[in-house]
Amino acid sequence: MPTSRSTAKQGARQKRSVRSHAEPRTLKKPSQKKRSRGKKPRTSAERVAAVLAKAQVEDKAATLNSPLSQIMLGANVPSTIVTRGDAGDHPGVQRFLQSVQPELSPEAFAAVLEEPLYEPSDRIVARLGTRVVGHALVSRRDAYVGDALTPVSRVSQITILPELRGQGLGPKLLQAAEERIVQDQSPLGLLATPRPAFFEQHGWLPMAKIRRTQITTRNIVGILEANSGALSGRWRVQPWRQMEYGHLEKLYQSTVRGTFGGYERTEAFWRWVVGSCCPARLLVASDQAQRGDGELVGYVILRGESILEVAARDNRQDILHALLHRACVEAIERSLHRLEFEAAADHPAHRMLGYDPERENGQATSATLLAKVFDRCRLLQSLTPGIDARAKDAGVERPCELGFRVVNEPALRLMFQPRSVKLANSGLGRSYLRCSPESFTRILLGRPKQQESIRFRSSTERAKTIASAIFPRLPARFCSLEY
Repeated sequence: MPTSRSTAKQGARQKRSVRSHAEPRTLKKPSQKKRSRGKKPRTSAERVAAVLAKAQVEDKAATLNSPLSQIMLGANVPSTIVTRGDAGDHPGVQRFLQSVQPELSPEAFAAVLEEPLYEPSDRIVARLGTRVVGHALVSRRDAYVGDALTPVSRVSQITILPELRGQGLGPKLLQAAEERIVQDQSPLGLLATPRPAFFEQHGWLPMAKIRRTQITTRNIVGILEANSGALSGRWRVQPWRQMEYGHLEKLYQSTVRGTFGGYERTEAFWRWVVGSCCPARLLVASDQAQRGDGELVGYVILRGESILEVAARDNRQDILHALLHRACVEAIERSLHRLEFEAAADHPAHRMLGYDPERENGQATSATLLAKVFDRCRLLQSLTPGIDARAKDAGVERPCELGFRVVNEPALRLMFQPRSVKLANSGLGRSYLRCSPESFTRILLGRPKQQESIRFRSSTERAKTIASAIFPRLPARFCSLEY
């Protein structure tokens, strides 16, 4: 039956109503344009800030999920996170260090990565988003304190972005380094810095001044040749040969024993010195009177315009003169017109090169070597073999005891038995010393001040005699290769 026109129109309206209820409504374009006109476009700075904020959120999420310890900074730099580093941080750390220290070459950074005992996890990195803004390196080592090898943690390459200094990043970075030292169970921490005041505020004690002596090579040769006995002809100075490693190791141990801060060195370390990306030149001295391969009596390490280290057996002046003279002659042959030597201020080579500490009054100090004790009991325990040997050499009568009453610290006592020295954690005994924590640390490490004896009191005369025998003043040892 044919449908009428009105019936067909009514059916079409019903179909459109059913379709409109089944499909979701969409916003009309005019309304969208009207709403977009009311919103201001973002500037380039806002877009960069948004991207950085997104990266910070991602970095925070990744760090929170990692098992490594982390430290959130204060309100001044709320989005900066301090964590341990890994191998993936090397490119970012290199760019950061070169931006702060333009003199650092890519070869020098690569040489640090090749150091035998280096681990990427030794680095502590502060990040602002994906950008590195702070860095420190904490390495576990063994160092000499007198004749005893002591486990220490060396803190080096502490650097902060200049724009963020004074905003709380420095204390947090140092706190992370100290927490790492405690985790490594190192009783002692060592660092060298040109700005010691900041670290002194956090309990680090200055142990020695580091001096950098600069002079022209021709003047150095004149100074050495003017000194009588400088070139006796007895000592033969020549490049080190691989077959002489045994002699070199024996020589180094003889020169580093009895010092403070000299690190233990392995064969791999010496091979790294001469074979890294920034190789150094190693010259050794031997006695010409001995035929064949005689024992070495001294060595000098050269790199570019720097004398990195020079040492001689028993600190003999004539051997040091021969080594320094050869170093200056080689510098002239390579068209180098000046040299610089950096070491502890009391190193005898400084005076040979024309340095007068009384005349300059410490104005040429380039850095300061600082130390901080994290476990006095464990440190004293590691020093007992050296204390035992010094007590025997001094003829201290045994059995005897020496206690230590340190302000706000538990009492400690050394018990000198016929064959050994033991440490007790309770009681003082009859003979003991009373001193401040700072004075005790300096005496223990062999770096007391000139008037340090008046800073502590002894209960008996015997206590003072024993202390002077087992805690002598030790010469400081410093080499920029190790920092």
